[in-house]
Amino acid sequence: MFEILAQEAQEEQGKIQIFMDPDFSSIIDYLASLGCRNHSLQIEHIFCMDNTQQLMDNGQNYNLYCLEQILPLYTCGCLYNAYYFYDTMFTRKNTLEIFSVMLITSRYALLFTRDRSQGILFGNRASVQLYRNIFGRFYPSVSSFADKVTDVISQIQRLISFDFGEKDIYIFQPLPCLTYCLPEEFLDRYLYPDLPGREHVLGMLSDFIRRTKDSFSERRPYFLFTEQGVLDFLETGRVPDYPDYVYAPFSIRDRMFLIQEIMKKCLPQQLCMLKKNYFYSNRSISIFSSPHSGYLFLPVCNEADSCEQIYLDITESHLVSSFYDFLLYLKENFCYSPDETGKVLRRILQEFHTRV
Repeated sequence: MFEILAQEAQEEQGKIQIFMDPDFSSIIDYLASLGCRNHSLQIEHIFCMDNTQQLMDNGQNYNLYCLEQILPLYTCGCLYNAYYFYDTMFTRKNTLEIFSVMLITSRYALLFTRDRSQGILFGNRASVQLYRNIFGRFYPSVSSFADKVTDVISQIQRLISFDFGEKDIYIFQPLPCLTYCLPEEFLDRYLYPDLPGREHVLGMLSDFIRRTKDSFSERRPYFLFTEQGVLDFLETGRVPDYPDYVYAPFSIRDRMFLIQEIMKKCLPQQLCMLKKNYFYSNRSISIFSSPHSGYLFLPVCNEADSCEQIYLDITESHLVSSFYDFLLYLKENFCYSPDETGKVLRRILQEFHTRV
C-alpha cells in the first residue's frame, strides 16, 4: 500500500482519493510525509463523523479526534481536501462491513477491511476508472470539512466577510489581537513598498481594521494569550498572524505602544493571560470561536522549509461547539485574574524598556 502511494506522489499531477476514517494513523502519517516532499500532490479524503455527542473510550470527542488526526495533512503543504458525512460511529464500527476502506491512485484501486487483514487490489484501467467514478458519486452526499486559504488577499477577504454578529467571542493566540488597536497609519509605514498589489492590500487592510475595531468595541471579545507570546513580539516586532513577507518588523517604540494600547482599549476582564505559558508554541496556532462559528490559523510548510499561516474555516457544528467549550474552560481554569494579568503586562513592559 505504501509503495502504491509513493508511486503516485512522484507523478507530476499525482492524485490520491481515500474513503477511510481518520483513525488509520499509519496511513495518515505516511500521506503527510509524502505531502511534505511533494506539494503538488492532491489528496481527496472522505470520512465519517459521529452524529452524536457520545465520547470515545478515552473520554475524547470523536469529531475533535478526527480533526487532530487530519491536521498534518492540512499543514504539510500538499493539496489536501477533506469531506465528511454523518453516521453513528460507535454502532457502525460494530457492524459487519466488507472492504470498508477504499484507496485510489491513477494506477490502482485498493479495497480492504478495517483490520487490514484482507483486501483486493485492482490494477487494470477499467477497474480503476470504475472506482474513481464511484468515489465521484459520493460528493453530492458529503460536506466540506474546512476551507483552506493560504494567500494573504484571500485571508483578508475571508476575515472581512466573517460574521462577528455574535457576542461571547473567544480568541486564543500567543498575542492579543493587535488589529483591535492598530493605527491605520501603521499600514503605510510598515507594509513593504514593493509588495505586489500594495495599494489593493492597503485598502483591504484598512477596511478590515475599521470593521474589527467597530465589532470588537461593541462585542468585547475575550483574548486568551501567553506571556511568552508578548515577550516574543517585543523581541521581534512580528505579529504571528500577519505574514512576514507583507510587512517590516515594528520599531521598538511601536511595539511597546501597541501593548499599552491593547491594555487601554480592552476592559480588564477581556485580557486573559494563561498561567505558566500553557499551550505555548513558537509556531503560532490561533483559535477563534463563538457559540456558532469558528476558525483556525495554522502554520503550513512551504518549499523553502519555512512556515506560513493558513486560514482554516471550521464548518462542522460539533467541532465549533468543542472549540468554544475548550476556550471557555481555559479562561475559567488556566488564566490569571484581570488584576494579575495587568500586573504581569506592566512588569514585562518595564523590564523591556529598562533593557533596551
